[in-house]
Amino acid sequence: MRGRDALASTSARRSADRRAVTRYAVLPPRASASRVLALRAMTTPFSTLELRTTDLEGARAFYTALLDLRGERVGEELRLFRGDAPFAPVTVLPEQARLRGAPANWCGHVVVQDQNAVVNALCARGAERLGPTRTLGTGSTVVLLRGVGGEPFAVASPSTFPGPDALPPAAWHELHTTTLEDSLAFYTEVFAWERTTTTDLGPALGPYVDLARTAGSPAFGAAVGSAGKNGISPHWEFYFAVADLDEALERVRALGGDVHHGPHATPSGARFAGCHDPQGAAFGLAERVSAG
Repeated sequence: MRGRDALASTSARRSADRRAVTRYAVLPPRASASRVLALRAMTTPFSTLELRTTDLEGARAFYTALLDLRGERVGEELRLFRGDAPFAPVTVLPEQARLRGAPANWCGHVVVQDQNAVVNALCARGAERLGPTRTLGTGSTVVLLRGVGGEPFAVASPSTFPGPDALPPAAWHELHTTTLEDSLAFYTEVFAWERTTTTDLGPALGPYVDLARTAGSPAFGAAVGSAGKNGISPHWEFYFAVADLDEALERVRALGGDVHHGPHATPSGARFAGCHDPQGAAFGLAERVSAG
């Protein structure tokens, strides 16, 4: 994911700032179950983010200091909280994933009611299962998949942590894929996500397509065919909101992480940057701006 400067400098000019960043402090409403086709299971896209890391205690030290969280060990897992509100589970990256060359990563879970039906529908459309079903200490069963654009993500059953009423931890969700149109069809057909605004990022990157859970609702993220260019691997990148981006980036570096692109400014003045934690997991930070 290093080498994203070309993407970031171009995307800084995109009109996605009109919703993507101005709503970092105002999360969009939940989708109606009636919009999720016959499978009808999704509550929110990526309502759970799982940090899969090589060092639980290192991850605790980094994220609690960076994002003002607190961590609690529960068996072999770590749970992060913002105040009393659940934020994210943290697990050890499985050995088989390391052997495949997978780095530490933030993995988005699409939480569904009928997990088998959704997984089967995704695999019928080209997804690949990555390993057996896992059961987390939260009670959730998790199926890790590789999407048609090469990006990993998970389909999970409901759990007690973060729980169905928890706010999603990320403010913006950005898909970097090798096959933009195939990826858009893949997600919209199964989860009934809606394509909204499209911004042209030029000949190098092409369209940047905003995604919403339902027609007329605010965008929760976007997709771009950037993977395979400038060293960008297929992935979902999750952006966390911070009050002061410059101060947060100083903390990233002081805590042993790195900033691999940015900071960049959008025309409205909203600012964002991409980072790695000390174990190599990629994530984004975006400065909150007033919705007014």
